[in-house]
Amino acid sequence: MLACTGSSGAAVGPTSFDAVQPFMLEAEIVSESDGLGLALTEEEDSLFQLRWWFRDSTTWRQEFESVLPEIDAAVVVTVSDGAGSLTFDPREAVVSRREVASPAFPSFSILLGPTLTPDLDAFMDRFRDFGLEVAIVGEDEILGRQVTVVEVLGGESRETIGSLPESFEAGESWSRYAVDEASMFVLRTTIQRLGRHAVGSVTKLELAAEFAPEFTADLTVLELPAGVREAELGGSGSCSVSETVGVGEGAIAPGPFLSTYVLSSSGQGSWTVSQEGSAYGCGIQRVDFTQGSLKGRHLRVAQRRRRDGMPESLRVGEMVIVGEHEAWASMEDGTRRLVWMVGDVVVVVTGRDVSEAGLFAVAESLG
Repeated sequence: MLACTGSSGAAVGPTSFDAVQPFMLEAEIVSESDGLGLALTEEEDSLFQLRWWFRDSTTWRQEFESVLPEIDAAVVVTVSDGAGSLTFDPREAVVSRREVASPAFPSFSILLGPTLTPDLDAFMDRFRDFGLEVAIVGEDEILGRQVTVVEVLGGESRETIGSLPESFEAGESWSRYAVDEASMFVLRTTIQRLGRHAVGSVTKLELAAEFAPEFTADLTVLELPAGVREAELGGSGSCSVSETVGVGEGAIAPGPFLSTYVLSSSGQGSWTVSQEGSAYGCGIQRVDFTQGSLKGRHLRVAQRRRRDGMPESLRVGEMVIVGEHEAWASMEDGTRRLVWMVGDVVVVVTGRDVSEAGLFAVAESLG
């Protein structure tokens, strides 16, 4: 690990969005299991794409495209024209307004884009202020730009997972940031946490001083389908609750979601109700139930409210009937899947090392 030293000849970066020069940025964010997790706690892999046009602190556009998991697939658009910002999520069919026009950083716990610090030392000090260990660990080249790689150690550790079996070994918890000191932009973030590995990479970057990125007036226009209503944004961020339920115990979901229960003695179940910041405030938009075992068997019941209907990418496989509903059944890489809609809720039941009859039994038991 190299000693932490600043770069005396580096350019001074902007410390607020008011000083950031125009840019256009595209990025991809991937989060996946690192193979160390248990089937019981295994999360779905996710893939996001980000497109960010920025002219000044009050004129910009962000597009967050959720690609995986497919139940969440959508392009959420936020624009600002100086009077505030508008966000449209087609899954909710509501456009929400914020009076603050300045952009927020992309979420996903991934830092990409301007650091809003004058130099690399100031960027590293932000982590030191939280008592974290920070060091420069190398150099790289991204998009033809020389970057300095900063490593931050901290987060979950082996000492915090004593409840897991002795045979389970967690990987180290760390994050690395590839910083272009000439622009003070983060071009890649890599995060390792318990059972998860996430990478956010800038795939395209145009800066005003170099490429004069195109920014036309229509980029701040939000095109809305018919029937969309506007609502004040009542909440932000993400809040969720989860509990572990034993074999045969009920997992009662709030309406209009379907409830389920643990079906066998192969392991415990984890029941998670995700309440997402949206135009409805911190309302319930996603409900998940997972059940797994150390032997690799894994069952998941994922539900999401979709006022825009079922994504076409989920209409794959053989059409079957679940209860009174048309459903799509498929199998890939040893994982079976059933997909259908109940009202405005998309239901996806997946099972690994689960028979076709067993998966249908789970689907028929929901209610």
